[in-house]
Amino acid sequence: MSDLILRMVEESKEEYLRFLIEIVSADTCIKDMGIYGKEINGQKIIIDKLKEIGAELDIFEPNYEDISKYKEVNPFHEYIGRPNVVGILKGSGGGKSLIINGHIDVMPFDHLDEWICYPLEPIVKNGKLYGRGTCDMKGGLAAAIMALKTIKESGLELKGDVILQSVVDEEGGGNGTLACCEKGYKADAAIIPEPTQLKLAPAHMGWLFYRIEFKGKTAHCALKWKGTNAIEKCMKAMLAMQELERNWAIEKRHPYLPSPTINFGTIHGGIEGSIVPDKCILEMSAHFLPTCEIDGEWMGSKVEKEFMHAFENIINSDDWLKENPPKVTLYQLGSGYDIGSSHPIYQCVSQNFKKIKGKEPLLYGLESGADARLLNNYANTPTLIFGPGNIENAHSINEFIDLEQYYDAIKILSLSIVDWCNS
Repeated sequence: MSDLILRMVEESKEEYLRFLIEIVSADTCIKDMGIYGKEINGQKIIIDKLKEIGAELDIFEPNYEDISKYKEVNPFHEYIGRPNVVGILKGSGGGKSLIINGHIDVMPFDHLDEWICYPLEPIVKNGKLYGRGTCDMKGGLAAAIMALKTIKESGLELKGDVILQSVVDEEGGGNGTLACCEKGYKADAAIIPEPTQLKLAPAHMGWLFYRIEFKGKTAHCALKWKGTNAIEKCMKAMLAMQELERNWAIEKRHPYLPSPTINFGTIHGGIEGSIVPDKCILEMSAHFLPTCEIDGEWMGSKVEKEFMHAFENIINSDDWLKENPPKVTLYQLGSGYDIGSSHPIYQCVSQNFKKIKGKEPLLYGLESGADARLLNNYANTPTLIFGPGNIENAHSINEFIDLEQYYDAIKILSLSIVDWCNS
């Protein structure tokens, strides 16, 4: 069985490349961080290919009213003409089910004079395919679909169902996958072929994004003591939060994820150098380790409470802040997750990686987030992140994917789907 699939992959590389070029050429950029998007251009190609494979199709637009009950929802995104595409390959029965989830949306692009090609007209150079979305994550999505096509054409029968989800608006926060969870899609396991350089990632960090508005009292700069400097109050809070970050680095450790971090992204305050500023706005993020403890509405609620407790201590240490508490707005959040390297889906993909590459795969945890948390935490589907491409060049000028990784991903995914669904 393995030899048949591997031979078919070797003989079909040109076809696999053509399919990847086709979907990279489709403009599926989001706009305004996912409020709008052009995913339909790529979804039409996915629909045609899934029909060719013989999958049962479920094509639906995310319904904000249905998913608004989840705290991790990203509000007020428009989904008319932006459908999810789910293709189901029914098994004969008696095997494990598998979701393969990938997003068709990509980030916008600019600085066209610095690209080696127009981002939607991909080119091959030195064994790499350049173009927007090649790495994040049309390469992984194409590899998964080509793996299913290979299995279908090999004549091998699967016992368990395979559910291929091509979702919208992952870059805008994950509402497409959340809509799949709400619709009831779940399985014994899932694979998300986000770019990991074929490392196996059973975990990723969670995150909190805050906007904090500090009040002050305006005055002439020469009479500074008659006012209250909002920027300085913000700085005091920032120093205290840096101390919190240092404590987290000491206290919170993980075998394959970094320690939690706090990042100050933007700061806006004041109108002139000669005026004591009466307003300062800080936008910041905190990335945290996954937790299985639910203490509220979502998997990161305990961390959220811990952060807010620390911030309240900052306020209570300053008479002005106590009397004029800053306005804190949590404007984006995402839970972490971790299934561990002993989980059967990790072991299944690991064994097939060794068959293809002749060595042990690297265990890895994503510092950033992905839709894996949604499948794992809300659809009760243990999820592994594994795919071609290097996340370091995702969203970048001259984004590319190494084609050897792309073909290897097709081989490993093909073997893993067969092994998992027939076990």
